[in-house]
Amino acid sequence: MNEAIFPLLGPVLVVALTLPVSALAAKVILIALSRLEPRTGLPPQSVLRYAIIVASSAVPLAWFLSAGLHQAESGERLIICAAHGAPGGFNLEAIGFSMVLSALIVGLALPSLLREWGPARASAPSAESSLQLQRIDGLLADRPALHALRGMVAVDDACATPIATAGVVAPRVLVRTRFARTLDDEALCAALHHELEHIRGRDPLRYFLARWALAVNPLGRLLLRDELARWVLARELHCDRAAVVCGASAPALAQALVSAARPPAREPQPALGAAPAETIRLRVGLLLAYADRRPHPARQPWSLRPAMALLGVVLALPHHVGTLPLDTIHRASERAAALLARN
Repeated sequence: MNEAIFPLLGPVLVVALTLPVSALAAKVILIALSRLEPRTGLPPQSVLRYAIIVASSAVPLAWFLSAGLHQAESGERLIICAAHGAPGGFNLEAIGFSMVLSALIVGLALPSLLREWGPARASAPSAESSLQLQRIDGLLADRPALHALRGMVAVDDACATPIATAGVVAPRVLVRTRFARTLDDEALCAALHHELEHIRGRDPLRYFLARWALAVNPLGRLLLRDELARWVLARELHCDRAAVVCGASAPALAQALVSAARPPAREPQPALGAAPAETIRLRVGLLLAYADRRPHPARQPWSLRPAMALLGVVLALPHHVGTLPLDTIHRASERAAALLARN
């Protein structure tokens, strides 16, 4: 039984103690960034702000997984370890810790992933949805700026949102039949321009990673959800602006936005109208201002290369600087088990 203490209790301590501390540190950094923004001009939708939210969960989990694998491969173990190494020199406790932590991460992330995949499956097309899809295909063929969306739009009578981009692996634009029917061609094209910007920015993937970061972090959900909501709003404003820059009519996009307005969803989604009334008024006001003065392009680059480079550094650190935090979790697990045994 002692051999199972660290593999089972260790991952729980990582999620219940280490991740909340990381979320608190991220909150402090984000508050400092907010105070510096007026002087630095750092936009609220910056890559740095988003990276801090996601890294508050991703970096500690990646480090602990790498540290567990390092101990398992090298056969290193503390004197207090109850389990003996395997015949090949592997640390069985470290292997168990890594497996349980991986299963915990996947289990916590699975509901968010299923929610992302679920909306991408449209129901059987009706006559009206087929008619609206033909209309959209014709608009996409006639407008070169929207050619990238050809073959990526589906119309569904029972779509959960009026129009939204869904799908982490293969993003698609889902349009509710009634919503498409109520819009004229200019407003419908403007809405499609907005969704195209979500696809270009890989927003379904980014939104999923952000939801995962908060799903696996108990305190992070309380501390960082407002920060994530501010970033989501900034992304919507950026997509509105980019759509107008790429040729969408600002008044037509405002019309589509008002038509798509609905009560806020439980989870942030890259959807045209997923926002409270105050947010809709802000976005409509900016769009009407764009009608008088065309906005300048605002580049918001986001590349996976820096993120992958940072992840590589985090994974390599335990192999070069030691595994002291993991050893601390190990000792805490053993002491907690000893206290429970005495009681």
